[in-house]
Amino acid sequence: MARKDINELIQKYLTSSIDQTELKQLKMWLNEDQNNQNMLRDLERIWQEPSEEPEIINSNELIDQIWDAGVEKKHKIRSDPKRFNWAHFTKVAASFLIILATIAIAYQFYQAPPEKETVSEYVVKANLSGQKAKIYLSDGSIAWLNADSRIIYRRHFKDSVRAIELTGEAYFEVAKDPSKPFVVTSGALSVRALGTSFNVNAYPDQPLTQVSLLTGRVKIEMANDARDVVLLPGQQIVYNKKSEEFAESVFDPVETIGWKEGVLTFKQANYQEVVRKLERWFAVEIHTYGTPPDDWQLTAHYEDEVLVNILKNLEFGKGFKYELNQEVLTIKF
Repeated sequence: MARKDINELIQKYLTSSIDQTELKQLKMWLNEDQNNQNMLRDLERIWQEPSEEPEIINSNELIDQIWDAGVEKKHKIRSDPKRFNWAHFTKVAASFLIILATIAIAYQFYQAPPEKETVSEYVVKANLSGQKAKIYLSDGSIAWLNADSRIIYRRHFKDSVRAIELTGEAYFEVAKDPSKPFVVTSGALSVRALGTSFNVNAYPDQPLTQVSLLTGRVKIEMANDARDVVLLPGQQIVYNKKSEEFAESVFDPVETIGWKEGVLTFKQANYQEVVRKLERWFAVEIHTYGTPPDDWQLTAHYEDEVLVNILKNLEFGKGFKYELNQEVLTIKF
């Protein structure tokens, strides 16, 4: 893939403007080499961290520096990792991407005819499968949005509550403001907090919704139940959408929020649960031939692991064969 094309794909990925087709192209490039994955992961971390404006440098020289050091000399990096300074490279690359975005926005602004527009009062942030995002809200709160998930909120919280509508999964670190409770609504559940950190797992295709509290205190409100549940740190509520019943329990933080740090976990997961999670995590479409055993379960922990390595790990122990063709994964029992 050409340098220009990869630059554009990375820029769109970091700015959450990449579409499904472009994401598949980026995935193909990532799967070519582990160094490509390391590069994107470091760029994403730097991009998401609040920082001052980057230093403007000559863009032509920067293009050569990025590709000469990071792509064309990948074999030298593999043979002698100490010869390449990843920290310096990723800072330079991130600065370059910021410059590209700034130039593109400025060009569109000066080329477009003047129009009278009203900026939308609401913000919609959505991730495709294979994407994760860190979002800074206007009140100082931070949201980590998982793959195949969406949140809707006011650009500036004006009401007596800071309201968030969630589909999918997100982790929130809530800035304290006793005068404005922070309320996350997903389906029949609402989570009300003042200043705390918690995770909500509420994918539409899953029978259960989970709310897990890391710090602080939250109150759970259910649309069809007059009872409210107050959680303390280390507690979670599991809500059954069909029966409208719930249960309280403790949870493992790594299993619950490890996803935001690149940790993929399974705990006594059946085959369908594993398929759903792999499809979201790696942006692949899984086709299954044959029937897995009724007692098929998976308990495993993968940290920053690529899909092929996970499949190789599972192939022998779980009794299946697989074929991975770009974004389509075929599993045969």
